[in-house]
Amino acid sequence: MNLDFYRNFVTVAESYTVSEAARRLNIAQPALSAQIKSLESYYGVQLIKTKQGSRHLELTAAGELLYRRMRHILNATDVLRTDLKMVAFNELETVAIGTVPDLSMAVGEYVADYSETHPDRRWRITVNDVATLAEHLERGEIHCIITPFAPAQAFMYTLEGAFIRPIYAIGNKDHPLLKDKQHVRMTSLTKEPICLATELEDGFFRGCREEHVEIPVGMRCTSTATVVDVALRCNRIAVIGGEVSPWLVPYVTVVPLRSKYLRAEHYVYTQKGAEIPKVMRQFLDHLKEREDYRPDFPRSETPAEV
Repeated sequence: MNLDFYRNFVTVAESYTVSEAARRLNIAQPALSAQIKSLESYYGVQLIKTKQGSRHLELTAAGELLYRRMRHILNATDVLRTDLKMVAFNELETVAIGTVPDLSMAVGEYVADYSETHPDRRWRITVNDVATLAEHLERGEIHCIITPFAPAQAFMYTLEGAFIRPIYAIGNKDHPLLKDKQHVRMTSLTKEPICLATELEDGFFRGCREEHVEIPVGMRCTSTATVVDVALRCNRIAVIGGEVSPWLVPYVTVVPLRSKYLRAEHYVYTQKGAEIPKVMRQFLDHLKEREDYRPDFPRSETPAEV
């Protein structure tokens, strides 16, 4: 029996009339009625009937049973379809990465860089908090986490390396505080509220204290892309770690921000003891050839857990 017949029967069961179900399914009412008749003929029972004195449908006891059973079966079929697509997607040399909103632009740079030499690779990138990403990693749904923090229970993960990103102040083209500057310092940012990537908060506010400057922060956000977007829309300065997207460069002024208290760093983790797919290992090896790669933690202490 055609599985679509069962799906359509469920829709009929959840509708007042066959005509209403036909409209929802976008098929002709006679064709839908014929499908129900086919099911009744196949099982040798009546499945639906019309309420006395009304055009509304009513399920028979057999119809109720079929409806309940088919709801479960169709749901299981939908889950199976998703699982099969996931397996097939993984077989197509997919690099599956998890990262946090702060690093979405940095990961985008990694993908673009690697795709120049491996254009056939497919990507699945999951953006979420570190705890949720750790769950995805343990289930094998992603193969590495790129994060500014160590996952909780860090002993369960293998550190593949650490990376340093430059700090930039970004504004609209010809922004008066950035125009024609080779670099800026924090003392240059005291005149107007800035937009700040949250990963830089600790170092930023420490720098304010140590350098005895007061810099108003108009917006903080975990998404670097959002920090830049809001800054440009409001004609403010964004302070972020890492490069901006190449398509944005012609429209903005990007100037290095120098402060010994500010640094943007992140780490790449894999599941300890888990089999790393070949395509993932190739990507990790490629990352280790980058200039911003550090085989050890750049700080003397280990990264903070979250």
